[in-house]
Amino acid sequence: MKTLEIHNQEDYDANKDFDGIFIIKAGLVRASGNATVEASGNATVMASGNATVMASGNATVRAWNNATVEASGDATVRAWNNATVEASGDATVRAWDNATVRASGNATVEAWGNATVEAWDNATVEASGNATVEAWGNATVRAWDNATVEAWDNATVEA
Repeated sequence: MKTLEIHNQEDYDANKDFDGIFIIKAGLVRASGNATVEASGNATVMASGNATVMASGNATVRAWNNATVEASGDATVRAWNNATVEASGDATVRAWDNATVRASGNATVEAWGNATVEAWDNATVEASGNATVEAWGNATVRAWDNATVEAWDNATVEA
């Protein structure tokens, strides 16, 4: 598969401009369909419709409609409409509308509106509005407004 590296502040549509893997260090990529994007630095990615994004550094990702995101470092992710996020390191995730998040390391997750979160290894989760959280291994959970929490193995829950 072809690879395109982006180092400047240009704006690309992954489905029209290039058929392959985007590696983005700056600028904006809109990805949908089966697009694959690797984002780092100050990159911004808007992903939907089965797109896959791997984000690290200070990358920012907005994901919806079945997009999949792997976030690490200081990446920031907003996920909704059935998006799936795997977050580690110091990643920050805001998830709602049936999004699914798996968080570890020092990841921070805010979840509401039927979002599902699995958290471990010092992850912090704030959950409300029918969110479901499973937490273990030193994870911290703050839950309110009909959130459901299952916790074990030194997890801390404030409900």
